Amino acid sequence: MGPIPAGMLVCHHCDNPRCVRPSHLFIGTFKDNAVDASRKGRLAGNHPPPKPYIPVAEKRCPRCEQVRRMEAFSKNRTRRDGRMVYCRDCMKEVVYLSRQKRRTA
Repeated sequence: MGPIPAGMLVCHHCDNPRCVRPSHLFIGTFKDNAVDASRKGRLAGNHPPPKPYIPVAEKRCPRCEQVRRMEAFSKNRTRRDGRMVYCRDCMKEVVYLSRQKRRTA
């Protein structure tokens, strides 16, 4: 690559600071590096909000967005946590809607 001009930085396309592969490096200004980081979602303000803490004996239903006790989910041995994805109330609704859709088709 050669010498680095004054006021310039060596930036990484691959985002690995230890990488020294010339094809993964580029010379740029501080602004170029900040724009690159922002585009890749690596700046301080770009992080998604942390997931809320859910106790071990509880699970979040993705359909109704409620955190419920594990007993509210039917058993399913094929899943890692041993429970269905949806709570019993949502599962009843999903099955009902699926049957209604099949009857009208």
